[in-house]
Amino acid sequence: DLDGLRESPPLTSLLRAFQNECMKIWSLLRSGKFSCHTNRQPIRGPDGRRDLNKCLMCQRLLERYSRNKGSGEEVNRNVNSGEDECREFRDLFKNGKLSCTRENDPVRDSSGKQHSNKCIMCAEKFKRENEQKATSTRGKQKDDCSEYRSQFEAGGRLSCTRENDPVRDSSGKQHTNKCLMCAEKLKKEAQRGGQSGGTAQRTKQSTAQCANQLDCDRILHGVKGGRIFCSDSSQPVCGTDGKTYKNECDLCSAAM
Repeated sequence: DLDGLRESPPLTSLLRAFQNECMKIWSLLRSGKFSCHTNRQPIRGPDGRRDLNKCLMCQRLLERYSRNKGSGEEVNRNVNSGEDECREFRDLFKNGKLSCTRENDPVRDSSGKQHSNKCIMCAEKFKRENEQKATSTRGKQKDDCSEYRSQFEAGGRLSCTRENDPVRDSSGKQHTNKCLMCAEKLKKEAQRGGQSGGTAQRTKQSTAQCANQLDCDRILHGVKGGRIFCSDSSQPVCGTDGKTYKNECDLCSAAM
């Protein structure tokens, strides 16, 4: 690792004597996730300079080594080996963040982009992966109300209990339970469908289909002379035309 200092033979030979002592510390420093303590344990380096402790001495030597090789092979060091080059940092990536030092040990990712050190490179990689996963999830969102659709489409409404089991929809709005959330969602979808187009005849046909499913023969039993009189009882029901009717009788009347 010290061949890059051949331009300074005396220093190189001295550094070799410290190589084994600093090797483990260099490995930690290069990872970008380690920083030296400031405990006072004076030591003299191979170049004659005194440092506060061994770790700081090794850090200084590594920085000097990196600067000497800075524009050469060290900057072009590519850690991509086809495996997960960031596996050592994955457990440290929490809440969308990875804490890294600013240690200068240049490295390039698989795209050729240069980063200050491996930790910073991996932090950016993890962030990018999270963003891609979020985009993928949004694009593949399943129909969270699929279990209620057939019931709603058959009757134009959804009968729900008032069971308290709070749930939030995609907008963050809270509902008493999933059924009530889906009732509101499906009603809005039906209203949007009614507003999206279609002739009055198509609307009436659609309402008629819904009315048939409601068994209008039974609901309007006893009607004579073609005149339909519905009670004023309020039991709102939504037709497939997107309109809300006071009760099933009103809906059937509109379909006749």
